[in-house]
Amino acid sequence: MFKVSKEKLQQILASGITQDNQDSMGEFNTTKCFEDSLKCNIEQGLSNDGVLLRRQEFGENRKQNQDCISTMKAVWIILFKPKSMVLFSLSINSMILIYLSTDGIYTNEWIESLVTFGLICLSFVLSVSQIKNDEQKLQQNQSLDEQTKFAVVLRNGKLIRIIADSLVVGDIVILQENDEIYVDGLIVKQQNLYIDECSLTGEEKPVHKVTLEEVVQSQQPISPQKHLVYAGSRVVQGCGKLLVLAVGPEALVNRILIPLQQEEKQTPITGEIRNISHKMERIKFVGIIIVFVMLLVRFIFQYSEQNINRYSMFSKILNLILALKSGKAYETIYTHFQIQLSEVVKFMLYEQNLVRRLQKLENMAFMDTVVVDETGILTQNRITVESIMNDTIEQFTTSQFNLYPKEFQQALIDSCFINNYYDPNTESGSQIEKALFEFSETIELNLSERLKQVTHRIPFSSARKIQSIIINNDRVVVRGLAEQILSSSTKFYSLKNGIVAIDDVLKKNLEQLMVEMHQQGKIMGIAYRDVDLQNENVKELIENNQFEYDRQNLTLLGFLLFVDPLRDETQSAVKGLRQAGVQVVFTTENDSISAKNFAINAGIMISNSIIMEGSDFSERFNRKGQNSKNEIQNLHVLSRARPRDKYKLVQEFYWSLLSWCS
Repeated sequence: MFKVSKEKLQQILASGITQDNQDSMGEFNTTKCFEDSLKCNIEQGLSNDGVLLRRQEFGENRKQNQDCISTMKAVWIILFKPKSMVLFSLSINSMILIYLSTDGIYTNEWIESLVTFGLICLSFVLSVSQIKNDEQKLQQNQSLDEQTKFAVVLRNGKLIRIIADSLVVGDIVILQENDEIYVDGLIVKQQNLYIDECSLTGEEKPVHKVTLEEVVQSQQPISPQKHLVYAGSRVVQGCGKLLVLAVGPEALVNRILIPLQQEEKQTPITGEIRNISHKMERIKFVGIIIVFVMLLVRFIFQYSEQNINRYSMFSKILNLILALKSGKAYETIYTHFQIQLSEVVKFMLYEQNLVRRLQKLENMAFMDTVVVDETGILTQNRITVESIMNDTIEQFTTSQFNLYPKEFQQALIDSCFINNYYDPNTESGSQIEKALFEFSETIELNLSERLKQVTHRIPFSSARKIQSIIINNDRVVVRGLAEQILSSSTKFYSLKNGIVAIDDVLKKNLEQLMVEMHQQGKIMGIAYRDVDLQNENVKELIENNQFEYDRQNLTLLGFLLFVDPLRDETQSAVKGLRQAGVQVVFTTENDSISAKNFAINAGIMISNSIIMEGSDFSERFNRKGQNSKNEIQNLHVLSRARPRDKYKLVQEFYWSLLSWCS
């Protein structure tokens, strides 16, 4: 019925995580191919009949629940545990012996055996009840969680809001900023769409998603990870349409979670506690047997000729054995250990440390390496405007801004603060846009009147690498990639010499200053161009990607430097780790120069410490030579690190690795 199987869709989706090339998608190299294979329409959505058909073929968007545990099954589980069988049999035998010793007449001797049997039954009932209560709470939480997940889809040509459980393969989901994604699928339409996939891939930075058609038009190779989106992700910027390719248990995140939900490998300390407890249990069992044999022998030989009730005496022996057997060494020791561990957690929380998994604290005493991924772990994760480069590099402050000529001020305001998409009400926009907005608030700029004069906006794109606006159809202002802005500029607005032509000497000086700034953080170029566009059909030029006024003959204003300040405790924490003999390794996607400068500022390395790029590290890792091994063991910074490079780094430090901060 459908031209594509569930298995083929899974293969395509998996290629977006494993970063396979376009061959993994085979003939599915256009959105039209997916439409035809799934018999859907991205403009109209599915019909009601189409929804039912796909639900039968590809399944529902619900996780596979474990089989419901009935009351009888819970009773069976508890009753036929070896310990339960031993306790019940001993208790019943004790009552039978008491009954025989009193010839069936109730006496005070019955109380001891009845109370013991009653306590065992109470423990049994509570255990069964606990199993049922745990299952009921789990089902209630799952049901409540499912009822709070909604998605906007296109059905019968109309936009409707439905529960995420109702999504099926072939649905067209409308993506908006801050939306959670509950299915796997293909981006079929997008506008400046950025997806946060850190929960699935561990990558901190949002990923820019594009359609297959956009890649083909720009003559770039098809890369599945650019076009596919997965359940568990979140839209951080932009909007778009998603063609659903997998739902429920077939979604990649659910297939990954299946092995993770299996019983985890016990930690070393927990294993030692279990081993010690088992030894104690064996010693206790042997001791019980010895005591039982001793009492039995004494009962047979010492009291055989005395006038005593043998049934009653033997019943008391069984009750004693019951009392000895009921102790739980493992639970007692492990509970004490957990209490001690909780004290450590309490102290760490007091120090404002996040504890995600309690068991991982057990290894703290044995760690000798800490790997820190990305700068957001060591920094405040808050981008700020640090400095501006014009004739020289200087701090970008309110007092400095007020010293600029009025014409330069206005061009700077237009390119940085008017040419900005940040919305403080929804907090939508990039961190750089937020930093520019906050700076405009600091210097108390009134932008409302100037914003009304904006006639056109051209958003940032990965192909253009710049963001532009047109004001009153006579000024184009641009900001974006520093190299792109510099190459498009023919003039330079010097604060010392005014507007001058950019010759080879000046361009070389600007490039040197740009490299110097780049070592300290992220840089952005800003420029403008005054040109009469009254007789131009600007809207049509923008729609056809033929607007060239923001890519040539620009007047360069300079470069802005943005930094993410170190956390107050970063340097002291790194220093403390180094003094304790713990090696700190820093990995990042940034280049070696900026990564090295950051690591030196954080105290992770000194100027002559070892730094490697990801590709070089992987090559040395594969060689496995002694020299390579020594260099890797003494590594402090891994720059331009790809996911596979980080994975190999974890492999190298596996036996001594405490944690991977991401």
